[in-house]
Parts: sequence; C-alpha cells; structure tokens
Amino acid sequence: DDISGWTEDLFTARKSAINLLGVIALSKGPPVASAASKRKKGDKNKGKSEMSSIGELLVIPFLSKFPIPSHGEDASSVAVQNYFGVLMAYGGLQDFLTEKKDLTITLIRNRILPLYSLDPCSPYLISTANWVIGQLAICLPEDMSSSIYQSLMKALTMEYVEDITCYLVCASASGAIAELIEEGYALPPLSCVNDASVLLEFVMSSVTCMEETESLKVFELVATWADAIANWDSWEEMEDQGVFNTIKEAVNFHQRFEFI
Repeated sequence: DDISGWTEDLFTARKSAINLLGVIALSKGPPVASAASKRKKGDKNKGKSEMSSIGELLVIPFLSKFPIPSHGEDASSVAVQNYFGVLMAYGGLQDFLTEKKDLTITLIRNRILPLYSLDPCSPYLISTANWVIGQLAICLPEDMSSSIYQSLMKALTMEYVEDITCYLVCASASGAIAELIEEGYALPPLSCVNDASVLLEFVMSSVTCMEETESLKVFELVATWADAIANWDSWEEMEDQGVFNTIKEAVNFHQRFEFI
C-alpha cells in the first residue's frame, strides 16, 4: 500500500504535490527563439522570441525519462514505483494537457494504454492509469475511443494479482467511464452483446450477499441478457468469449448462493 498512494497518511501530501505540479506546468518559461525567426535573417522580428511553458520545457521531458515497466515486473520494483509517480503527475496536468491536444494523444497512446497489455501488471498502475484517463476525459481525441473503452473494460474484469485486491482497479475504471460519458466522449461502435456480457459478468462477480442481488437487480439483468443472446444474429469471435465467460460466471453465481 505504501507505493499505491491510496493510504490515508499519504493522500494529502500526494494531492498537494499534484496540484503544485499542475500550477508549475502552466507557468511561463524563459523566452525561446522561434525556428522561423532564425531562418529568416532579414526578418524584422529576428530578435523576438516565443514564450514556452515550464510544462513543455521541463515537466514532460523529465517524466519521459521514466520507462514503462516491462512484462512481469514486480509490484515493489523501482520501475513500478517510479512509473506510479509518473502517472500521478500526468493526472495533475489536466489544465496543461487540455491546451496541448497533440501531446495528450501521444501520452495516452504511448504512455498509458500500453500498461493494459502488461502481463501481469501491478493493480496500482492500472488503477492510476484509469484515474488519469478520467482526469483527461475533457481533452481525449474521439478517434481513440475504441482503444480507451476497451482498456477500461479490460480493467473492470482484471483478476487478482497474488493477494492484492483489484477493487481499486474496478472502482477507478468505473469512475473513468462515468467521467467519459459525462463529458460526452463518443462510445465506440462495439457490439452491445459483448459490452453487456462483460458488464454482467462483473456485476455477478461483485455480489457478496442476497441483499445485493435485489439492489443490483441481478435476476432482471440475467433475463434481459439471455433474451439479447437468443435474438442476436451478428456474432463475432470476440463476442463468443464474452458470452462464455458470463455463462461460466452465472454458474458460479448460482453455486455460491445455492439458488433453486
């Protein structure tokens, strides 16, 4: 927990550091001579210069020095701890990145989404990556919606890594999806059957008592999902796996609560 940043004794310190970094990134840096003025020797504006932000000059280049952890990296390794700090920093640069669309695209594509392909990957990194996506929901490009939503859906069904709970991963992924929808971020053109299967599997796996089956309307969801499968005629390979996983979880759900 010490490296996760989610413990109470570290939350305030990390939050204040993130806020300060965001302010620093927006600050104006020293004048930088533009390339155009350098090429035009006879230009009257030759002596003028452009102002760049500290975020461009120092913050982003510094964070880029820390590589993405490799496959199989231990959760307590220095690489994982360092990259956790990098992700927290990216989340604090929301105002700065909102003004830098190209930079945001690069960060999401090269520094965030690859984390979801690591096997295994620290739940702390994935939960923080989910949080970053939620923080940057206002400035994400629509052409990346498919990759972003698929990554978040993958996080929702992430299995426990050794004895580490994945509750924060699921909670942060749900929060990120809520932020995306609230900001009007376009949903990808994926099959409703696949999406429904993944979500229903997650709901059933999270139920711990009979009372929750009523509040979450599990029986109604299963019945609606079964009807959708029975009437669906546009099957794809990815949908098959999602349906089979949900059927398996439905059987486990039945056995856990010994329903008749």
